[in-house]
Amino acid sequence: MRYLLDSRELVERRDSLLEEKGVADLDEANTEVLDAVGKLNGFTEEQQNELDELEAVISEIGEDNAEDGVTLIPESEFVEYAEELLKDCGELPRDIPHYIVIDWEATADNIKQDYSTLSFERVTYLYR
Repeated sequence: MRYLLDSRELVERRDSLLEEKGVADLDEANTEVLDAVGKLNGFTEEQQNELDELEAVISEIGEDNAEDGVTLIPESEFVEYAEELLKDCGELPRDIPHYIVIDWEATADNIKQDYSTLSFERVTYLYR
């Protein structure tokens, strides 16, 4: 799958943005502080918007979870993800004969109940 995101990459990007502006420790920061720090340290509007969006995603996932790594699956790719997941877990044989038809959309819908959604860069992602 080509569009999966790893939350650790988002944490790294956020930290990189903050380091560029000399902001070292984020553990005590919240969104209001980030807004103030960003404006005080000369963030461009684009950088501030990116930082706000990254912080919102990381906050929704949870800082510790995001640092440990959470896979974000684009909603548009979830059917393919579900199929690969079931095959990789051994729930189904890898080479299903062509005459057997599986409703992957219905299967993905059944699996979705175990996932939460979030929006990042105008894309809806599923994660758990």
